[in-house]
Amino acid sequence: MDKKLKAGIIAGVIVLIAAIWCWYHFVSETKTPEYALDIVENSIKKHDKETFYQYVDLQVILETSYEGIIDGMTYSDKAMSPEMRDSVKSFTEMLRSPMLLSLQAAIDSYVETGDFHEEDNAGVSELLRRTGMDKSVFRGVGEVEINPKNEDEAVADILIYHPDLEREYTLKFILKRGDSGQWKIVRVENFHDFITQINRVRRKKLDDYLEKSAEINIRHDKAAKTAEQKYKTSASAGSLAKEDTRLKLRDIMTDELKKDWELRKEELSNLTVPKDAVTLQNLYLKICDLEIAYAEGYAKWMDDKNAYTVKTAEENHKQAQTLKAEAANLAHRMAE
Repeated sequence: MDKKLKAGIIAGVIVLIAAIWCWYHFVSETKTPEYALDIVENSIKKHDKETFYQYVDLQVILETSYEGIIDGMTYSDKAMSPEMRDSVKSFTEMLRSPMLLSLQAAIDSYVETGDFHEEDNAGVSELLRRTGMDKSVFRGVGEVEINPKNEDEAVADILIYHPDLEREYTLKFILKRGDSGQWKIVRVENFHDFITQINRVRRKKLDDYLEKSAEINIRHDKAAKTAEQKYKTSASAGSLAKEDTRLKLRDIMTDELKKDWELRKEELSNLTVPKDAVTLQNLYLKICDLEIAYAEGYAKWMDDKNAYTVKTAEENHKQAQTLKAEAANLAHRMAE
């Protein structure tokens, strides 16, 4: 056989073997759960919805995660009574289908554009906020293992950072291998636990806020009561017609009562306020502002003796008392 021909045949065989090996290697690599996860990640980056759904069974994932989503949504609202929470859960169960469709539409939007488009999915955005999913940050893929008892099932560790947890959390993504050998994500095994842990941390932060704000208010309520009693005693002992009495009463209002309310507001403002307590915090600060205005108004009245001045001061004080009752009820419900 001609040497050149023989060398050509050998070279051809080598190329063929290399091609077969490369093809086998490619097919083998594309038939792994790791490859499926890479494809999903890249499809999101490239906004390729068609490819995304080839490797993600979103409908099944949402169905199996629904309980955790609803628990997260209702648990996070501590101003909601237990009875109301049960009613909301029953109501949301009735709305399972439309809520799941809304969630899928929001995820469709995110995969296609990188944005949930909150203006079109306001309800979903609120749901994501309440469950804490809106703050979740993907950190990478950890171990991927095929189930030794079922070679058509794999578990992938998906590392998620959540600011409420202040650490990474490992979500367990379950993948199934289809008849073609392609892997597909079908559910998140520990999603409910993820939501539960977020809620526990939020509960702890809320309890800390309630405890610290209560301590501030109780301490300053005592100081305010002492100043008000001192004002009444001085007013009874003297006469508003006398300048020294009016000066004494003005000093009590400005140097004691007003300053104490200003200090209370400062201490409350320095607290770390969880989102679930923003309404209560705003009530507390509004009460402080009204009581400060009340003290200022009464002090001013000692100088101008204007009926409108004292009327305005009394109105501020009355409104503050109304808001105090509202804040107390809200704080009580949130502490349950």
